[in-house]
Amino acid sequence: MSGREGRPLNSASGFSLLEVLVALAILGSVGLALIDVSAQTIRLETQVIEEERSARDADRLLSAYTLLNRRDLELRRGNTAVGEYKVQVQRVGLDVFRISVGRAGTASLSTVIYRGRGEDAGS
Repeated sequence: MSGREGRPLNSASGFSLLEVLVALAILGSVGLALIDVSAQTIRLETQVIEEERSARDADRLLSAYTLLNRRDLELRRGNTAVGEYKVQVQRVGLDVFRISVGRAGTASLSTVIYRGRGEDAGS
């Protein structure tokens, strides 16, 4: 066989073309893997940002409830929906209240506070 210019083609030129095609296939698969890793990283970052926002909001809500006085805590005993959160106030002792804040049926934050009779904290 001869090439365009009349020179005979040898098997080395065909082998070089095969090497180039294999190298391109390898580079393509590495590129696709990098795109997939980048997409996963972006999804995880978005999820972490949402979880951090949710934790900050739950913390603010819990802090607000801990400032309530005994009378207000008694009025709020039980489960209350506050936006996307569920707040649960329980009296676990004569003067002790447990406050839990969470989403989707799970308490993400909880605390126990003392509110003695006659104590008027938060007002």
